[in-house]
Amino acid sequence: RGILTPADEVAPLNAAFRGRRLSINSEWLCIPTLHKGVQDVWPPSVMAALLELEAPAPSVDALRAGFLARLAAVPRFHLLVRETAGHTYETNPVDPATMDPEYHCRRVAQERAWTEAELLEHVATVCDTQLDPARPLWRLELVERLESGRSMLLVLMDHSIGDAAYCMSAVLGAAAWAPGAADREGLPGLMSIPPRRGGPEPVSARALVWGAVRGAAAIFLPFFFNDSRNPLRRASMQRIARPLSIARSAPVPMSDIKAIARALGPDAHFSVNDIVTAAIARMVRAYIDEHHPASRDTALYAMVTSSRRAAQVDVWTDERGIHIGCYSLALPSRDVTRGPAAAFLRTVRRANNVARHAPDLTALCSRIMPVLKARGREDLIFRFASDSSSHHTVRFSNIPGPTLPIEVDGARVTRVNAFVNTLADTFFVACSYNGALALTAITERSVVPHASAIAKHFAPAVASLLADLRAEDEHKQRTTRSEQGAPTTPSMEGSAGRGYALLVLILALVAIAAAVLAATAAASST
Repeated sequence: RGILTPADEVAPLNAAFRGRRLSINSEWLCIPTLHKGVQDVWPPSVMAALLELEAPAPSVDALRAGFLARLAAVPRFHLLVRETAGHTYETNPVDPATMDPEYHCRRVAQERAWTEAELLEHVATVCDTQLDPARPLWRLELVERLESGRSMLLVLMDHSIGDAAYCMSAVLGAAAWAPGAADREGLPGLMSIPPRRGGPEPVSARALVWGAVRGAAAIFLPFFFNDSRNPLRRASMQRIARPLSIARSAPVPMSDIKAIARALGPDAHFSVNDIVTAAIARMVRAYIDEHHPASRDTALYAMVTSSRRAAQVDVWTDERGIHIGCYSLALPSRDVTRGPAAAFLRTVRRANNVARHAPDLTALCSRIMPVLKARGREDLIFRFASDSSSHHTVRFSNIPGPTLPIEVDGARVTRVNAFVNTLADTFFVACSYNGALALTAITERSVVPHASAIAKHFAPAVASLLADLRAEDEHKQRTTRSEQGAPTTPSMEGSAGRGYALLVLILALVAIAAAVLAATAAASST
């Protein structure tokens, strides 16, 4: 009843989310498409997969006959979403053969080759446009000419189809393995999200008690944890400016991510998501230090999207409603972030483990949302989402991709990125593909005018984590050798020192032998 009061309707629900998990059925995200009155609160829930292709680009006819047909065969890609009498939503399948290929696959008109900035400006614009609700909610766009000499295939999808990992799995699964990649059966979309190694980290009784106290304080003091000095978010409940700013980071080798995990020891059980979280925290701190030094000590809260699915899900046969999940995460302070890398990474892993296994609000929302729908208050669902997003500094998602190269109708995919038309002021999407991880930064222009100003810090953040870990390990080894009495000088100096000691030993032995001989001669003469 509290969230239906006129004054500050969504604050209690937003406060209750702090430090907890939340998940909703993705079909609820079709509300902006079906209800125009909600669009002043929530933008079109459209996301895009960006597949960069080597030249020459495939023809539109080839895409319609190949990639389009394969993607349309995925169950949730030939569905229409409809309202039910019970104030919920249901999906109705359509025959893929009846889908209009001219609508679902088109070439983008270009007078000349586009720059990177022009390409990303187009992505932000088309994702801010509603897809046709009378058709399955997705479309392909081919940008044939980029200044880099490559082309770009955009796959625009309504978020009601599924979560980002599910949709990206389906998109990449509609491709084929590139020649020479591997002799694999099936397609890369038939991949799984591996279970977390080592299981949940034990949570102490003290942490549980403190979490309960903090949760109670958040319920009774809704904005207790908010920081008005935060430079990466707007004031609550303001309409977000469109279009968003987008930038792509330099790709980071997955070998560096794995090297960071190895440097922490074989029993550390760090996931890729832990290391990406740590790199994002350092990236954000670097941006704040550069552009907002007066807010360098501001508290950072992240809303992290996560899948609630089983460890292995086949996108081609799974017809269940896909759940959009997320959890609230407090990022380490600036001193911890800038401190020793090993301690910082362990702090991030511990926070991730605690947050991933926090109390879940899914059952609560599954009861509340149909009630709001029945009362004609769908806007409150999205006002809550908008308010909750604005009270988290950043949002981010990590999407696993195939480890080997793929191609789309003869054109090799060189890079994979994802974009989400989001309410969050600052959103990051990491995608791994073919041994590299790329980050897409998405920002609200009044907060971060140019997303490239923050995306440029991602690759250096990963490199600094690895360099710091190696320096800390080397220092630890030198300290250990020093405590054991071993020489701590470099190898060449150590060799010279050992040679000098050997010479001194030989001279001492010669002197002792001479003394013995002299003593023997003196005794004989006596």
